[in-house]
Amino acid sequence: MGKLHDVLPLHPTSDSLIVVTSTLGAPSTWLAQSYVAENLRPQPTQAADIGGVEGGVNGSGRGVVLVSFVTEERVWREGIRRGMGVDISLYIKKGKFAFVDGLTRLFEDAYIPRPPTPLHAGGLVARPVTHGRTGPIPPRDPMPSMLPTPPSQQQDDGAQIKLELGPDGKVSSAALRTGVLGSVANAIKAVEGNGGGKPLVVVDGIDFLLSAAEAGAWELWEVVMDIRELSHALLLFISADTPLLHPATSLSLSLFHHEPPPTPRGPLIETSHSAFLTTAVHNATIVVSLRLLDTGVAKDVSGVMRVTIGGDGEEEEEEWGGKGQGREVEEKEVLYYVADVGGVEVFDRGEMRR
Repeated sequence: MGKLHDVLPLHPTSDSLIVVTSTLGAPSTWLAQSYVAENLRPQPTQAADIGGVEGGVNGSGRGVVLVSFVTEERVWREGIRRGMGVDISLYIKKGKFAFVDGLTRLFEDAYIPRPPTPLHAGGLVARPVTHGRTGPIPPRDPMPSMLPTPPSQQQDDGAQIKLELGPDGKVSSAALRTGVLGSVANAIKAVEGNGGGKPLVVVDGIDFLLSAAEAGAWELWEVVMDIRELSHALLLFISADTPLLHPATSLSLSLFHHEPPPTPRGPLIETSHSAFLTTAVHNATIVVSLRLLDTGVAKDVSGVMRVTIGGDGEEEEEEWGGKGQGREVEEKEVLYYVADVGGVEVFDRGEMRR
């Protein structure tokens, strides 16, 4: 062992859903970068029925749409270049890659410029402070503005998701579909229009909307399913920190059975996040979980990666006599190490790193 593709298929089969869970201590950015780079790279020509790949197998790689709600494009661009040796700028020019920014202008309509605090607030006049016989202390240089960059001054690179919030500060179902699904669908069509079939879609941090805009778990999951129908395969990266998963209520089961959600009990964010993650795992073809070692942080181990077949993969295996889309994965748990200069190494417990 030693290579990531020995444990996890980096070229998902058609219509598959791979759910990746991570924590603050064991982030998943490196894995998302691996999927993006591996699918953009030119691949050897192969038959269309191998691995369930259709289109994009003529040696030119597959188109990729990356949607991120927590990281800016420049960070992804630099990380993929340094860590994976792939310059996505070249693929943007070819129309094989599109980035959908779900962070920079997500709440642009809520931007309200605030004037700097006046020096004479409340009728009080600021007087110079004396210090001994040396006279008044010279004033400090003005502090730099901490206000966000106005939208007119921001750089416009690619598609950007914008959400309209209601008077209560929440996003409606219609606004969620228009803002998120509309932007992602346009990016998918643009990449698909350049040939190579449906693109691989990587969505990072969409669960952020559950807390930031109080999006409903049911409404957000419907958007995810619509994105899945438009893509070759969908990778969903979700946070799975313990505070976000407790308490789990009957809302999770209602979403899984496609029933209207009941009135949630307990904190809304915890309930919605737990329901959304549980539903994603039940519908996933493959589930990848990243976490820290139970014993804490280690110098030569970044974390633990557990790969299992999701609920959808198990159902298809039973239906197809053990030949469902989950067949490409062997359930296992391994350790992994992410190098500072890029590159990932996986190894079993007790095994020495190369």
